[in-house]
Amino acid sequence: MKRHWTIVFFFLLLFTSGCAKQTADAQQTQPLLNVRSIQVPEGILFLDNIITDGECLYVSGFDTEQGIAFCSSSVDDPSHFQPFSMNVDENSSVLLSACGEDDTLWLLLSSYYATNDTAEMSLVHANRDGAVLAQSEDLYAAFNEFADCDFIDMAVDSENNDVYLLNADGHIFSLVNNSSQIKQVSSPYAASCITFNQKYGVVFAVNENETSTVYSLSDPSVSVFDFGHGTAASIHANNTSLLIDNGVSLYTVDLESGAEAKLSDWSNYKISHDEIAGIAYANNGSVFISYTGNSVEGEILLLTNQEAVPDSRKKITIATVEAGSDLKQMVAVFNATNTDYVAEIIDYSIYDELNEEFGSVAQLNKDIIAGHAPDIIDFSQLSFETYAAKDILLDLYPYMKNDTELQPSDFLDNILDIYTVDGKLAAITNGFSVVTVVGRTSDLCGIEKWNIDGLYSALEQKGDDISAFSYATKADILRYCCYLAMDQFIDFETSSALFESSDFISLLTLSNSFPDSIDPESTEFESEAELIASGKSLLSIISFNSIDIYQIYLALYGEDISFVGFPTSSEIGSSISPELTLGICKSSEFPEGAWEFIRGMLTYSNQEKLNMCFPIRKDCVQKLLSNAQKEKYFDSSTQEWITNQAQYTWGEMDVPVKTLSDHDVAIISELLTSVDHTIMTDSTVVDIVIDESSYYFAGAIDAETAAKRIQGRVQLYLSELG
Repeated sequence: MKRHWTIVFFFLLLFTSGCAKQTADAQQTQPLLNVRSIQVPEGILFLDNIITDGECLYVSGFDTEQGIAFCSSSVDDPSHFQPFSMNVDENSSVLLSACGEDDTLWLLLSSYYATNDTAEMSLVHANRDGAVLAQSEDLYAAFNEFADCDFIDMAVDSENNDVYLLNADGHIFSLVNNSSQIKQVSSPYAASCITFNQKYGVVFAVNENETSTVYSLSDPSVSVFDFGHGTAASIHANNTSLLIDNGVSLYTVDLESGAEAKLSDWSNYKISHDEIAGIAYANNGSVFISYTGNSVEGEILLLTNQEAVPDSRKKITIATVEAGSDLKQMVAVFNATNTDYVAEIIDYSIYDELNEEFGSVAQLNKDIIAGHAPDIIDFSQLSFETYAAKDILLDLYPYMKNDTELQPSDFLDNILDIYTVDGKLAAITNGFSVVTVVGRTSDLCGIEKWNIDGLYSALEQKGDDISAFSYATKADILRYCCYLAMDQFIDFETSSALFESSDFISLLTLSNSFPDSIDPESTEFESEAELIASGKSLLSIISFNSIDIYQIYLALYGEDISFVGFPTSSEIGSSISPELTLGICKSSEFPEGAWEFIRGMLTYSNQEKLNMCFPIRKDCVQKLLSNAQKEKYFDSSTQEWITNQAQYTWGEMDVPVKTLSDHDVAIISELLTSVDHTIMTDSTVVDIVIDESSYYFAGAIDAETAAKRIQGRVQLYLSELG
């Protein structure tokens, strides 16, 4: 199913009485007192739209099996979200939504049909039982220009049930009296947002010169309200006041008096404004946020002016530079089940808005040096080696050995070895993929690891009509080299950069031999699957994260395949790309609580549920391999019978696959249990390398100059790490 993603904000403007132009004066700041995360029903992912009629809260998302998913809750008891069904096309996604009259909803749907490669957009009016009350014509067909349908905001006049849509060009369109016809509304201005309120009807805002001016559709020639604290990113209303978001701070405006108050800055909540997908403002003053937080699943955050009930549990803190969905889910489950400890994420990504290059990492290290280290550090986007070298991390082996359910022998030895520094287990991951290179065994002649010269030799033997990798660009090759072999160019113990070496310059030269870009629209373009099957591509760079990846490439190459890893000067071979990776700081006030948190991701029940990566428990890996040799097996985690697929689709090509043989299982098992290296998880260094090398690839500088510039920037970054 193809989805159309749109970040949605619901804008709502209210004014003081009359049509005279007014400006509200800022009053004393009255900050909201607390923020907390609210769980939605399991299975609803990709949360986006969030709306309220003041009393009820409605959230839309996506279910991987059913398509569009909805849930609702009372704003006074938001901990009890209940899913409800909506009778809409399973090929659709919700772009915008708004509350109508009598507990009804208006949805702007975008639908894609893969069978004939067509798309439709329509407005649907439905009740809470899921029954469709009215539906518009196809909006794509109603407009001459496709861009006119790039709608960014939506408002419903709940008194007359009229719908208004605003597109990215600032044009307003209406669907009046349940008509199926949509018409443009005449206005002399380009609007930035539009909304309805019961006191002033349909209004729209115009942003200009760092201010917002609001006009009424009933008389757009007269401005009725000025907001002088920046431009409105979104504006919302309950039955007594406005909530205005200017991208930095939240303000309220009282409907009767016009008195304005600053609630707080987003940074006070450690919320990244770029990750806000929607805001709803309830009659009780609570603010609900649909927050992606760098994860596709998303979560609902509640900002409330009610005092939080004190939590008597001991708090453990988890520092991260990018709070992913796995970590958030772990925290939610841990806090719901553990009676002694409560976990709190400290998301340092907010500091990246102040320093684009390494603000989050620099601030984390400043806090550690100042004696404010967290209990746990999330190394999913950081190099654990850097912190282990500075003796900051606790040895996890004693905790694992003293655990009543977990022992080191339960886990893949090679994975534990990767995270062991000087005999101490500095960190641990919950799962991994293998970043490697795959090709026909007959072409690789028994090679398990190789260098750049070995790659050139293999290509020479195959002739000029075959490429090394399918559609890899200069930047692609260099990025893989960096992720896989970064420890050749950084000494973590001394925090020294080593990019002016001949080995690194050789990598630059190799990367420069590949094309600048790939044009998939070219008439000569063939998919990677077609190139492999026709023998035009010698190798494929893959992230091996599931059994079916092996089955697909085995079918495409048409004979036995081998994994050789990426060619590097040190012949590193294959490397793991870890999932959620955690370590405990030595200065942790509650190391036992920190271990309680980490061990949760290592239990059999949680390891068994992992998908799109391999578990690190031996018994879970063995179960995966065993199930892959069966046509049908019972999944105890979902309590369902699973039938292994006999065919996959890659682009327009159908790829039939076979059940794995003992020989296939042995190859996979050998790879998973022997890989002994991890990719560079600190993306900041890789980003620096790619940025500076682009000047070399463009011919502006030579390789030596590029290496020198990379050396300087990376060394500065390492110095910032402390």
